[in-house]
Amino acid sequence: MTRLVTARTELKQLVKAIEGLRTQVHEGDLAIMGHEKDEVRVRHDLERYRDRLGHLGTEQIELDERLRTIAVDDEVTRDRRTFAEARIDELERTQLDLIAEVSSHRDPAREMAQV
Repeated sequence: MTRLVTARTELKQLVKAIEGLRTQVHEGDLAIMGHEKDEVRVRHDLERYRDRLGHLGTEQIELDERLRTIAVDDEVTRDRRTFAEARIDELERTQLDLIAEVSSHRDPAREMAQV
């Protein structure tokens, strides 16, 4: 009888232990499913970020090319401006020379007109 009572007590303890293990297994399964969902989400985010990074890299290349084009255009514009300013100075000097020449001929022409 003592052995039977002991066996029943041990059986009850084993049943409780098995139920506890089942609960732990269930909780572990839920945790695994949660981690699997997180993994899918993280992988999706990673793929999305990689795509975005690729697009940003392409945009960076395009912007760098635009900057190079702008720099070349800026240099050409500066050269043209420098040339135009030099040409303006040259034309102004020529204009002043012509005005001086016209002025120098004006007085003799007036004198001839009065005669």
